[in-house]
Amino acid sequence: MDITMFPPLTGKPATLGGGLLANSQGASAKTIHLASPRRGSVSSEDEGYGSWEDTSPLKKGMPLPLDLPFTVESDPTRGDLAAAAIPSLPLRPRKRITIAARFLPELLRIVFEYLESQCTLAACTRVNTNWSAVATAELWHHPDLASEAALDLFVKGCVRSRARTQGISGGNGVLVRYLDLGKLRLHEPTHNHLLRTLAITCTELRTLKLWCEHLDIRTLQRLAAASPRLEGLAVAGHLGPWRTDSRLTPLRTTLSRLRVVQIDVGFDGDIGRARLADLVAASVSTPLRSFRMAGADRDARVLALVTATPNIQTLRLGWASTLTDATLHTLAITAPSLTTLDLRGCARAVTAPAITALLRGCPRLAELDISFTTGADPVARAIAENGHSLHTLIMGGCTNTESALLALLHARGAALRVLSVAWMLTAVTDTVVRAVGACCPRLVRLDMRGCNNVGETALGEMLGALSELKTFKCMEGPAGWGVPEGGEGVEDPQGGVEVVARRRALRALLRSLAGSD
Repeated sequence: MDITMFPPLTGKPATLGGGLLANSQGASAKTIHLASPRRGSVSSEDEGYGSWEDTSPLKKGMPLPLDLPFTVESDPTRGDLAAAAIPSLPLRPRKRITIAARFLPELLRIVFEYLESQCTLAACTRVNTNWSAVATAELWHHPDLASEAALDLFVKGCVRSRARTQGISGGNGVLVRYLDLGKLRLHEPTHNHLLRTLAITCTELRTLKLWCEHLDIRTLQRLAAASPRLEGLAVAGHLGPWRTDSRLTPLRTTLSRLRVVQIDVGFDGDIGRARLADLVAASVSTPLRSFRMAGADRDARVLALVTATPNIQTLRLGWASTLTDATLHTLAITAPSLTTLDLRGCARAVTAPAITALLRGCPRLAELDISFTTGADPVARAIAENGHSLHTLIMGGCTNTESALLALLHARGAALRVLSVAWMLTAVTDTVVRAVGACCPRLVRLDMRGCNNVGETALGEMLGALSELKTFKCMEGPAGWGVPEGGEGVEDPQGGVEVVARRRALRALLRSLAGSD
């Protein structure tokens, strides 16, 4: 007797897999051809079909034992021609596959990006295999390390996963792309072992943020050079002294390919700060897009930096008191792609001719911070005449007059999204406040701290006109809006009882406006 198992809806014998089994003890041999391991049909030679579920653990091409009990199914409509022998194996229940389980990994990745809770992401890793792979990658992409205990557990997890893979795939540490250690206060040599372990396990970083006390520059070099695709480096704290620069070639190579550099570290003296500033300024190159560093306060260093980085877009040189306007004239020539410039506290650099040359030479400049400088009204007039592309203007602490502010608001207020006139004292009056509401309808953030010559009526008119305003900072005090609850009669050290009463009325006004929205 020959029994042939066919694939569904076909009349030809199956050619995939199968085997020939001969019964040497019987007079006649039995030939059994196994079809595809998916659902099949049993048929006789005249194509009479009978369906069955093939959920047995038999693999394609595996010999079928002949001592299994056989049953015979027959089709009563076809008589004896439809008889077929099949093994009576137990059927397994079919698993239900939900729509969520069939999501493409790309869709799951988009969904998981909106999950801020790492506990939720950890739960998603236990749903099924498809979800586990995507959720695990997202969970380790940006770990939340808010305490030293969390950092210790994170490092142990990296080491255990690396040990399970025997170092072949690197473990879960290679899934980390953004490592933020800025919330912690690490200290060398206390945390030296943790930093060394991170350098070994996290080798695919894109951004590294670190705050460390007495940081050894060799540890910084080991962390930065361990990730060949590192693009951003932010280091704060205190950097210890080092002997020579000859062994810092890997750090120089890493700095030369970075796109973002932010190093705000202190030293035991200005010699170490200047030494690191010279090292960084001499190492960065064309890929750099954003730069901020404490100690880059000399014209020679900044000029060397901007000359080596023609594609620089964000430059923060705050509180560089020794910079002169020659730096701004050079920026106007060598940095046409500049979009953000921070010159707070750079009193010698911010002059009217330098600002005019800068705004004309950098047509993409959109954010400018000149707070706590002494350029006064000539600088304000230069911005009013040439600041066509500005949408963020920070002028807190500048010594301007009311007329210069009004001229600036009428000329450039329509395009502003962020404005700061904090600590401008008598320059900000009710007239200026009403001009802000009338000339700056697109404002999203407004800072008016320290402006005590503002009345509640003018302030209410301004806030009612600014429909897109999201953040508003006004007169500061010991408790939020100026006074604690029930603080009547408490003298304020800056303005007395009248200031306290005015701040209480202002707080009530702001609460009423927030409730009406």
